[in-house]
Amino acid sequence: SPASVLIEAWPHGKPVLTNRASPLRFNPAHTGDIAILALSATHIVGVDIEALNRTIDHQALSQRFFSAREHAEFERVAPAARNEAFLARWTCKEAVAKAAGKGLRMPFNRIEVSAEPHRQPRLLSLADSDARDWTLHAIDAGSVYTATVALHRSS
Repeated sequence: SPASVLIEAWPHGKPVLTNRASPLRFNPAHTGDIAILALSATHIVGVDIEALNRTIDHQALSQRFFSAREHAEFERVAPAARNEAFLARWTCKEAVAKAAGKGLRMPFNRIEVSAEPHRQPRLLSLADSDARDWTLHAIDAGSVYTATVALHRSS
């Protein structure tokens, strides 16, 4: 019954089902008036979605939140493609941070991802975790959004 579904929050706010009889893991995300929900019975999940029409200071945010290697790669992206390239990488990082249960409190420059256009993203390195235990998937969220789901193999 709905009353038996208990949802609590981890210390950094990630919602979790507290009914241990269910292996279901979930994570929500939203931007503007659109939302997305990732569900898994086999993996810890995190998801993020961003609107591509956002006006952001790519240069400053890339320097602050990307690793040195990611920032150098981002600097080589054509100016017309930077918004989409930045937000695609950002959704990867935020999905990983949310799956890890830390959200925006996690240092994003310590989550290193490969987010090349027209390829599935990959987690290259993550402080205190083996990147091989993670899978990232770009989600087709339409032409005005970019979204990524991160899956961490449960132990």
